[in-house]
Amino acid sequence: MSINKQLRELYVNHIDGLNKMYGQLESHNIRNYTAPYLIHIWEDEYLKAAKKVMIIGQETNGWNDICVRSGQDVDEVITTYKDFDYGSNYHTPFWKYVEIINKMINGDDTPYNHSVVVNNINKFGKGDGNGRPDGLVTRLENKYFNVLRDEMRIVQPDACIFLTGPDYDNDIRQKFPNASFSPVEGYETRELARVSADGLPLAFRTYHPGFGQRCSEWYEQVLSTIVNVI
Repeated sequence: MSINKQLRELYVNHIDGLNKMYGQLESHNIRNYTAPYLIHIWEDEYLKAAKKVMIIGQETNGWNDICVRSGQDVDEVITTYKDFDYGSNYHTPFWKYVEIINKMINGDDTPYNHSVVVNNINKFGKGDGNGRPDGLVTRLENKYFNVLRDEMRIVQPDACIFLTGPDYDNDIRQKFPNASFSPVEGYETRELARVSADGLPLAFRTYHPGFGQRCSEWYEQVLSTIVNVI
């Protein structure tokens, strides 16, 4: 079975959990959240990459807002991911640095970003902008739609780069309960850490590009340090 078929099956198998999540959010009159961030792999480019890498951000900055209650809904939200095409028409810091990382790993001639996989540590964002949704949304996601470890198992990246920043370390622990963060020589742990956990490949966490771009030369040195190890 292809990677994308396995991912779709994973999401469909969690529809009952999503329905429980939606019901509890409705009972608390909480509606300001997006559809979950369901990923798609450009398999030909990804499998041919010099290194198979998953880049993980924080949460979406606007997204499809349907409730995923069926296989058809799963397909619609995956199509949103494909059509967004790794921010090909968005000139934000996050997508700028996704492209930089991709070129660091796979060379300047690599097809646009399709050699990497882009994911988020939290599948649900705010419905009306960027930032975290209501805390109950994330708690229920962790209870009913905690799929990142399964995505890792299916996609099998060689390495993972968390562009989440230290304030999201607890979010990483919610997905990988035994995650530990160890320093990398030359950096404070808040700046750059090696992340170790069951179910994770070689992994590092550093600042989100929205913060890192403030010191772009230093930030690119951090990313080079990561890429040189993986």
